[in-house]
Amino acid sequence: MGNGVKGLLIRPQKLEDAGAVAALIKIGARHLAQTAGVHISPTRQTHGPQLRTAGIVAVAGNRIVGTVSFHGRGRRFHLFNLVVHPKMRRQGIAQKLVVELERIANASRAKVLSLHTIEETGALVPFTRLGFRIQSAKPEFLIGQPSERALTTVYMVKRLPGLPREKQEDGETHGADTFNRPGLRAGRC
Repeated sequence: MGNGVKGLLIRPQKLEDAGAVAALIKIGARHLAQTAGVHISPTRQTHGPQLRTAGIVAVAGNRIVGTVSFHGRGRRFHLFNLVVHPKMRRQGIAQKLVVELERIANASRAKVLSLHTIEETGALVPFTRLGFRIQSAKPEFLIGQPSERALTTVYMVKRLPGLPREKQEDGETHGADTFNRPGLRAGRC
C-alpha cells in the first residue's frame, strides 16, 4: 500500500455526487470484469429513507476517487459497491472508507459490518486485514448464462468492538447489547 493520497477527504455522499458515483461504479464493474474474466453488473444503488441506504465518498482534489454504499438493518451495517478508481488503488482509500463506515456504524450502535465479495478478485486478503472474517462461500453463476464460469461469492463479517458500559438514568449499568432508544430492541445479528 502506498503512503496515501494527500488532501483526501472522506465525506457523506451528496445528491449531486450521484453521476460521479455511478460512473465510478461502472468503471469498477469493468475492472472487475477484466480481473474476474466475466461481466458482472454492479449492485443497483437506490438511496432512500425507507431502505436506510446511504453512501460515503473519497474526494481527491475535485474528483470522487472512491465510494462505498451501505444500509443499516437493526444492529448490522451491510456495505456494498466499495469501489476505488483503478488509478488510485493501493493508496489506502478503501481502508479509509471502511474505517469511516465503521465509525458511522459504531455511532449507530451497530454490532456487525457485513459484505459480499468475489474470491477471484483478490479482495479477501484486504478485507481480512481490515478485520473481516469469512462466514460462507459458494460458487455462483452471477450472470445466469450457462456458458459463463462460476465465481465464488464470499460472505464476510466484522464484529465491531463492544460499546463502553454506561450508567443509565435508571441507575443500571448497560453494556453494548442493550438498546435504550425507543423503538429498538436488542437481538442477535
